[in-house]
Amino acid sequence: MLTQMGFLFATDRLAAHEAAFAAGNVEEPALLSSRQVLEFATIEGAHVCGIEDRTGSITVGKQADLVLIRGDQSNTYPVIDPVSTVVHQTDTHNVDTVMVAGRFLKRDGELVGADLVGARDRAGTSLDYLLSTTQIQPNWVQSRVPEETYS
Repeated sequence: MLTQMGFLFATDRLAAHEAAFAAGNVEEPALLSSRQVLEFATIEGAHVCGIEDRTGSITVGKQADLVLIRGDQSNTYPVIDPVSTVVHQTDTHNVDTVMVAGRFLKRDGELVGADLVGARDRAGTSLDYLLSTTQIQPNWVQSRVPEETYS
């Protein structure tokens, strides 16, 4: 969602300024704010999914779904406006902690209880299956890298 927030913010500005220019309007067009974009990614996203009663905002009685972002790294420091920092400067390496329904999924920058090797192997097996069952062979497909390369 971090990339999508920045993309939405920029795309909105591009479209609004292009429309204003095409109409000969010299006044500043109405633009989305960083706060609106963050709300689209949180509470409004939960609303669209029909789960805003359980998640999407930090509210008593809702699930503890939290994403804690480091503000002390080179792409986020100094933090002047936290909302703007999240929307415009943050990427996945700044995510320090993720808690969903009260359970840690990422803590101190490390995934908790994730089997990344297993997930990688399942993705590779899936790719092998797809390539073996289709007549269309894209020219960019190469054989998978041997297991020992990842050790």
